[in-house]
Amino acid sequence: LTKDSLDTWPTLVEARETAIAHAERNYLKTLMSAVGGDVNKAINISGLSRSRLYALVKKHKVSAAGSTDSN
Repeated sequence: LTKDSLDTWPTLVEARETAIAHAERNYLKTLMSAVGGDVNKAINISGLSRSRLYALVKKHKVSAAGSTDSN
């Protein structure tokens, strides 16, 4: 670490949000791919409500096949 790198070091909150977003995106991509886009199966496996699943899929731009716009 250098002094310059510490000036751009993220706060704990920023690091946590980034880590959670990354984990959610990877989970959703893997889940949707594993269930072949079947939302009912995804809901049953994940324990998420339909509305929460749709909100996360939209937030992370995950397709039913499990891919993202930023693959």
